[in-house]
Amino acid sequence: MENAVLRGTRRDALAWGRQVLVGPTSYLTGRSVEEEVFLATGSRVFDGARIGTRSEVRVDGVVHLRPVLPADALVPIGWVAAGDPVRLNRRCRTRSRRMTTCCSVVRPPRRRVGSGPSALRAVR
Repeated sequence: MENAVLRGTRRDALAWGRQVLVGPTSYLTGRSVEEEVFLATGSRVFDGARIGTRSEVRVDGVVHLRPVLPADALVPIGWVAAGDPVRLNRRCRTRSRRMTTCCSVVRPPRRRVGSGPSALRAVR
């Protein structure tokens, strides 16, 4: 947890379960994290968010104000989770090359099963 910020607020206490891994430069404030959760490097979780058991927030993923991630949820690299029920929003670059949040809701990338040439043929 090198350079990670973990803090609670008056309204939303900081609470987490067992076997929670918080990566370096992560920012977590006033939220509830259940057991066996992985919060990767640079992830940000804001006030009132609830993260379910065995969920993952990947590198630079953002969990916005007060969403509820169900058990086994995944926020892909650089995506934003917002709302209750939670919706995943992809981040995009503007012409000025700054990161902003897109308004459109898109489906997260599918996980590839297997490896080698047979897996590549299945994806095509």
